[in-house]
Amino acid sequence: MDKITKDDVDLLVTMRRVEDRQLEYKSQLPGNSDKDKREFLADVSAFANAAGGDILYGVDEETGVPKLAHGLSLSDFDAERSRLQNMIREGIQPRIPLVEIKAIEGFTDGPIVVLRVTQSWRAPHMVTYAGSSRFYVRDAGQRHMMDVQELRAAFVGSDSLAARLRDFRDERLARVLGRSTPIPVVSAPTMVLHVVPIGNDFVRGDIDPRRVGDHWLKLISTEFVQGANNSINLEGFLLYSTPDRAGATESPSYIQLFRNGAVEAVATLRPNQNGHYQIEGPSMERQIVKAVDALRVFRGDIGIGGTVLVFLTLLRFQSVALFPAETSISMGRGFGRETILLPEVVIDQSATANTGQVLRPIFDIVWQAAGFKGSYSYNTEGDWAPRQTRD
Repeated sequence: MDKITKDDVDLLVTMRRVEDRQLEYKSQLPGNSDKDKREFLADVSAFANAAGGDILYGVDEETGVPKLAHGLSLSDFDAERSRLQNMIREGIQPRIPLVEIKAIEGFTDGPIVVLRVTQSWRAPHMVTYAGSSRFYVRDAGQRHMMDVQELRAAFVGSDSLAARLRDFRDERLARVLGRSTPIPVVSAPTMVLHVVPIGNDFVRGDIDPRRVGDHWLKLISTEFVQGANNSINLEGFLLYSTPDRAGATESPSYIQLFRNGAVEAVATLRPNQNGHYQIEGPSMERQIVKAVDALRVFRGDIGIGGTVLVFLTLLRFQSVALFPAETSISMGRGFGRETILLPEVVIDQSATANTGQVLRPIFDIVWQAAGFKGSYSYNTEGDWAPRQTRD
């Protein structure tokens, strides 16, 4: 989305790129009448219920063929974007995980507005605006109302994919706890980060681990792996930390790229000099944000795009204490729970948003699990700004 330019839009017109399942042209943005809103929500939900796609506003078309990219006369793009986002948020259920809206400047009348809808694993989505209850899907450049058979297939397909995602996470966590992982990890409190592609990428993915090449070097910066070794294995590609002592077979951390495009990053905690397990909240958040950002770059470098779900799980945390700042200047509180499963967060591969902002729901729950009101790393404006000490 960030890389789309005026040249790309001009090329669509020059090449007469016809509308298809993932592309549609509109001359103007939707108005505020009930009819316009219903049409807009039907279009958006139809993309989400199919393979996702882009709607380009400010392009004239005839029978699906673009004729002129003139742009839109907008006095306040941010206000228009908020209006569209609010319409989607309030008029479609369940909420679509990810919709992006971007203005591309340089056209005669103003910017072209691109609205990108991601294929949803929560489908089917229903248009609920003004008491409506209709399901739409896009196919071969047209949208239509879903019939009973399509609805049944959509519900079954959604449940199947959701179950596959849950099963993948559950199986991997069981293997970590059972030390049946690509390389056994130290039996200690453990953070497990899963980055899992959604939609058909996860169902059909078959990543050749040889494409990793030297791109794994960027993952050293995650702090999940230090003094790293790497190898191709049955599951895909493995990056792991050198065992702490000579002759040991257990690693304190590893990152595994699976052939379906998912990534598993595992890091164990080390006890302090008194044998206690402690973790500083801001430091933990920095480590996770750094890992998510590095994994996003890594996946892009090896040609894996699309939207992902990020899962964080804390294992063996019964005896771990969370400190809001440096342990020498703050009081810690224990988690008192062996396993903490955090909800998934949706992140787009090309997103430029502050990852700390996106992960706030996870961070707040982690702190709440230890008895705090929420993460201490957000300022009064809600920006993620972790620091080592507190006033």
